Amino acid sequence: MDKKENQIKQISEEEVIKYLKKNKNFLINNSDLLNLLEFPSKWKSSKNVIDFNYQQSKKLQKQNNLLKSIIKEILKTEKENFVSQNNILKMSLQIANTQNLNELIQTIRKNSKILLGVEFINIISNNKHFIESDENKMVIYQDPHNTKIQKIFKNEDPIYLNKDDSLNFILYRQSSKFIKSNIVLKLIISKKYFVFICFGSKNKNKFTKKQGYELINFLVKVCEGKIKNFLKNQK
Repeated sequence: MDKKENQIKQISEEEVIKYLKKNKNFLINNSDLLNLLEFPSKWKSSKNVIDFNYQQSKKLQKQNNLLKSIIKEILKTEKENFVSQNNILKMSLQIANTQNLNELIQTIRKNSKILLGVEFINIISNNKHFIESDENKMVIYQDPHNTKIQKIFKNEDPIYLNKDDSLNFILYRQSSKFIKSNIVLKLIISKKYFVFICFGSKNKNKFTKKQGYELINFLVKVCEGKIKNFLKNQK
């Protein structure tokens, strides 16, 4: 035992340095040894000296800053989602309280811009009773046989995320050149008739596939139910 200890004591610093240079992964493979080493806390950085404490502190600070920015972004997104969800619920209640088709149409057109924060909204339909109910004549008639319109009509999802510029022109006419992102709410009135509520935004990130649209689906159902009841009472 004493002999081994003497052998260890006889190893010079140069030999240790030589060994570490030759076995560069030694401290990585034996990282627990770093806890036994004592580094001066106030080493000044130079070309030949590495301040381990400083480097570790710098790394932790970088990680903390990254974590803070991620948390900040999550909180911002959650806040935006919370506000938008509340606004969709408000709009759904306002539509549920409308007394006729004209009031429903005006509520959608007016409140969508305020509550949903969109710059452009068009309502399109192939149902003449629905179109004639709009006293301001803002509802656009659209031929249901148009192939682009058929694509939306046949789509199973009640929300259509549109990225087709030629379809944009059909939905928004001259305003289409300003639209960077948009969705179409598809209301199926019957096997033949539809109402499309088109929301367009100048913000390319306003409507994306990553967003959740559960409450928008609820809004679609509210609008669909009200329109069906109003049209039924007109007959």
